[in-house]
Amino acid sequence: MHYRIAKDPESFRFSADTPLLDQSGYAPNAAPIVSWSDSGGANGTIVVTDNDDQDFFINRALGDPGSWTRLSSPMPAGYSRFTIPLDMPGGPRKPGMVFVITGAQYNQAGGMEAGVISLDNAVPHPGPGPHGAGAAREDRQAFVDRAAAYALAHR
Repeated sequence: MHYRIAKDPESFRFSADTPLLDQSGYAPNAAPIVSWSDSGGANGTIVVTDNDDQDFFINRALGDPGSWTRLSSPMPAGYSRFTIPLDMPGGPRKPGMVFVITGAQYNQAGGMEAGVISLDNAVPHPGPGPHGAGAAREDRQAFVDRAAAYALAHR
């Protein structure tokens, strides 16, 4: 996965092509979804997800190539996961919270899942490999329980 940054939207084609790499050199792979949250400081937070990882990649330094962090997530990987920051002006103000909708991975059977992740309380990825120790089934169930409680408390 690569990205470009430009001050003028008409000049993206002239901007440098930059690979997205986390702190350990890991690169997300396919079907990127990008959103921006105004939480995380003056520059906000760029949130990236892809088809092959249940983890999220964030950058709080305006896309600086050395500032990508991979965050463990109990949300399953899925093709074109949709992310909606809940801190958008005019929307429900929940700074640092991102609503996630995901289906099955590309060319695989599966259902839809939805949940809420916290960018501010996220756990940095524990190690190499696509899912690391943070993807244990127990962690995922705890996440599902927290997301359900959050949804009930914020109706």
